Amino acid sequence: MTAHRLMILFTAIGLVSIGLVACGTGPDDMAGNRTTAPEWFAGRVQYEVNVPEFSEDGTLDGVIPRLDGLDDLGLEVLVLGPIHPRGGVSPADTFPAHPYSVTDHLAVAEDLGGMPAFARLVGAAHARGMRIVLDMVLNHGAIDHVAVVEHPEWFARDEGGQLTRKVDDWRTIADFVHQDPAVRAFHQQVLKTWLARGVDGFRFLHANLMSDDYWREILAGVRRSHPEAYLVADVKNPKFLDLGFDGIYKPQFFEASTFGILDDMAQLGLRDDIWYGAVDTVYGIGHRGTIFLEDRFLVRATETFPWPRGKGYAAVLLTIPGTPKLYNGQEWGISSQPRLTRATRLAPGQGHEGWAAHYRDLLRLRTGSEALRIGEARWIEAEERELMVYTREIPGETILVAANLTDTGPEFTLPDDLATARWHEWEDGAFAGEATDLEGKIRVEPCDYRAWRLAR
Repeated sequence: MTAHRLMILFTAIGLVSIGLVACGTGPDDMAGNRTTAPEWFAGRVQYEVNVPEFSEDGTLDGVIPRLDGLDDLGLEVLVLGPIHPRGGVSPADTFPAHPYSVTDHLAVAEDLGGMPAFARLVGAAHARGMRIVLDMVLNHGAIDHVAVVEHPEWFARDEGGQLTRKVDDWRTIADFVHQDPAVRAFHQQVLKTWLARGVDGFRFLHANLMSDDYWREILAGVRRSHPEAYLVADVKNPKFLDLGFDGIYKPQFFEASTFGILDDMAQLGLRDDIWYGAVDTVYGIGHRGTIFLEDRFLVRATETFPWPRGKGYAAVLLTIPGTPKLYNGQEWGISSQPRLTRATRLAPGQGHEGWAAHYRDLLRLRTGSEALRIGEARWIEAEERELMVYTREIPGETILVAANLTDTGPEFTLPDDLATARWHEWEDGAFAGEATDLEGKIRVEPCDYRAWRLAR
């Protein structure tokens, strides 16, 4: 083990002996429990990168040439998929190294460019005003983690002394003993080290496998030194907001869109609980919920709804309450399935050109409107179930959105207060200069959307 690694581990242990009280989370220690996400994050569109696939050469340096394109789309938050060294390959090489089978939580995989490449990417992103959120798994490490030899007591074992795991299908990992104060101190040191390196926040995988008191202690400790760090749990249980997380994942939107396409939409109906559980301010958390159509463990959206059938779903994703996330070439209409263990290089030409134009238009609408970022939603009830119609509003701005998720084009009757108002329609990447009234009814082409801004 290197001298640097020993220093970090001894520092973690030292935190236990000199600062255990400071890491406590008694009734008065609520530093980690706030009710709003940091302003820099709230409601802003995230873009998740699986580096080996997204980068032209499979490295962190290879991501940098594509930052200008993401910046041009208005994407301000870059979520980096797992970048730590991978390990845990079985002696017989039976199971490939999984990217969440981490051998060193404080290092960057050399095949991705190592720490120098990471520093260059962070600098390039920050120079463009983009923030970096790092994928982090603290539930476990690889069976050959750097601490296994030096601190075997940090890892869970069965009665026979064999390493154990809660994620049964990942055979090359071992769980940390989260009750151990030294483990907790080490985990806090890991997070603070990455924040000192320029990371702006973390997404925590398998956060549901640790105890509530573990998270209260870990998050409160990070908050004291880095109050603006964004900390999101990759779970959908709202209780994690009470534990100190800024946000959670809301896979209901993906589930609703998938079921909506595969089932008969007229039979399912857009007023069913599955849709309102997906698009309303679920759990009352608004933009503290990350919503998505694609994720690293899911099929591509184009598999569920090929062009142009999913245009309305993409429009809903980028205009309803929540913090939207695009995944690794989604804006190009990529159809190849995510590969976390075997990378296939992605390029714009592999997708459908219609998706690129559609997402560019939607992102221009979203990032140019404060109401769409953080505004309150009002759902417009009507008999025409084929359309989703709603407003987003903040003082001084009201946006009306109508999204058609079907292959028909019914008219929609607006409530009187909206029908008699005057609106600037979104056309060709901008709101029209001349305001018009909607004469009581609107029509949206199949699998498409329309948007308007209230004239003031």
